[in-house]
Amino acid sequence: MPSIILKWKKLCEGNKLLELLNIMLMGFSQITLNTNPLCGIILLIAVCVASPVQLLSGIWAVFVAALLIYALGIPIEQAKDGLYTINPALAGLSVSAVTYVNDVQALPGILLFSTVGAVLSLLFTAALSRVLSEYQASPLAAPYSIALMLISSSTYYMTALEPQPLLSPDIAVLQQQAETVWSVKEFAVAVLNGLAQVLWLNDVPGSAWGGIILLIGVLAASRIDALISIYAALLATGTAVLLGLVQSDIMLGLYGYNAVLLSLVLFGRAFRMSRHSFLMISILSIVSVIFCAGMKPFFAAVGAPYAGFPFAMISICVMLGRRYFAKLTYMEPSTWKTPEKSGENPSAE
Repeated sequence: MPSIILKWKKLCEGNKLLELLNIMLMGFSQITLNTNPLCGIILLIAVCVASPVQLLSGIWAVFVAALLIYALGIPIEQAKDGLYTINPALAGLSVSAVTYVNDVQALPGILLFSTVGAVLSLLFTAALSRVLSEYQASPLAAPYSIALMLISSSTYYMTALEPQPLLSPDIAVLQQQAETVWSVKEFAVAVLNGLAQVLWLNDVPGSAWGGIILLIGVLAASRIDALISIYAALLATGTAVLLGLVQSDIMLGLYGYNAVLLSLVLFGRAFRMSRHSFLMISILSIVSVIFCAGMKPFFAAVGAPYAGFPFAMISICVMLGRRYFAKLTYMEPSTWKTPEKSGENPSAE
């Protein structure tokens, strides 16, 4: 596997078209915090199985962002690992689900919002990276989350495009829906959907299969990542069930994916693997469920999803506060690799 990736990288060095394709694939691979083009391809397959419309929206957004990288003169050395295309990829996947619920007849509107999401995500990535790099931290999913919030809220006023914006929840109805009994099958589907939500496979046929294929993609890059993703999804989904949160939301995976992303960033990347970092992600996976539940009514009031805000905010806070975590070894974003290689070049801080 490593030899194939090395050969691919060498091919890209002398070919602008392959270089562009690599930047796009790395953007999808970075969704699971990996720099493996095969992982990016497998994640695209996962999206295609669940929603071809989302696949087209995501690819278009990454293509737009990649063209902007060349047009604006962003150094290719900084872009080739997907750090400037991950948020456009997430923006493209998410706007399709949020604005038109993956309606193929609304493809022109989806691509319009996907383009806007790509541009905003790229600009926010550049700005936040400039600020956070001073503190050896990464913006993670914050850029696309901000872009998605703005786009989702704006759809209330764009009547000519006939979008399908989110609505504020009826609290009484939600409380009634929360009183339900769970089966083992329903819980398993909820866990898989928590993994699928990493790719914004939201309430579409085949989303659970998308979660399984996503795991395969993660496994192609790192066995530890795959195991820790399953653990975080199980822990967060179980916490949501025990807290009596709304079953329909849990079944969609809305309380699982932020915990999965937290575990991928903080265990073996931002912090070296240890029993202390494992304890940290266990605690934060539980906390992320409460964080999501707390943020949901505020975002729903303006017709926007909380997206990756919980994951990004918690992760950035942990990275910025790392000086106070004496039992954890921090590693700067520029040195992040798969957990199997996480012992290399740790930060001295």
